[in-house]
Amino acid sequence: MEFDRITAKKSFNGIILIFILYNVLFYLIHEAVSMGYAIYVVGARPDINYEELLNLVFNTGFALIAASTFPTLLSFVIVREKPDFGKTKTIGIKGLIMFFVVMQGIQLICTLMLVPLEGLFYQAGYNFEAASSAASDPSIYFSSLLYSVAVAPLMEELFFRGLILKKLRPYGKTFAILVAAMLFSLMHQNIVQLPVTFLMGVLFGYIAVEYSLGAAIALHVLNNAFVEVTGHLMNRIEYLWIADSLFMYVCAAVSAVLLVINLKNIGGYFNSEKPTSETVKCFFKRPLTIITIVYFLFMTVMSVSVI
Repeated sequence: MEFDRITAKKSFNGIILIFILYNVLFYLIHEAVSMGYAIYVVGARPDINYEELLNLVFNTGFALIAASTFPTLLSFVIVREKPDFGKTKTIGIKGLIMFFVVMQGIQLICTLMLVPLEGLFYQAGYNFEAASSAASDPSIYFSSLLYSVAVAPLMEELFFRGLILKKLRPYGKTFAILVAAMLFSLMHQNIVQLPVTFLMGVLFGYIAVEYSLGAAIALHVLNNAFVEVTGHLMNRIEYLWIADSLFMYVCAAVSAVLLVINLKNIGGYFNSEKPTSETVKCFFKRPLTIITIVYFLFMTVMSVSVI
């Protein structure tokens, strides 16, 4: 099919604009709900000190639930799309287990890859402690647990795979999966999460395309639930971190073996609908795309902490 530059420009600008809108609304709604909740708490407990109030508001999930749900649903209304939950093929229990193992392996591999980068930042007087805490600390309240395990996976998959990837699909599955994964990773604005969310985004994109959007949501839920459960258990059982570390290293080893065995198949898959250079240039040379990527990369770097 001949590449229509005018249509592509409109489509790509529209995708970036809806991504920007999603993030702006997320921020505004989160701040508004947080402020409203803070006012409510102060009214109910006039003697509460500032530090306790800040901790309560920061750790509850009400604002995050509202901030992720409304922009996602509004985005579908604006583009007049509905999420497609149709199945290409059934993933099965074996598939779920395999992809779950790969997800855990990806997380450890990305963590190890970040060690040299963290060392460079440390030499400059910065560390990744706050970013790491935001990425992996278990939830304190039920509302934040509900957000982490259910709302975030559902809304993120609906927006990035159910909407963004679907809108990019006419330009090839490789382009759609990779760009949706890139935007997914930039959205987190966290230097620790940047590589892992990109690779997880690629995996979720593959699952959504080859299996179903529902399967991608299920695996996202499973991953977040595992992080929450292990986080809470390790806070209560002193040496559980040893078993968790061993499990993660086993997952990383299995993932590496699967990668080597399937390297040719993976390459063939992504080359089967390889985007044209014209498509890539049209998307990444858009001024709006460049500004958006630069801004979110800057915010990602700003997630580091001063020592």
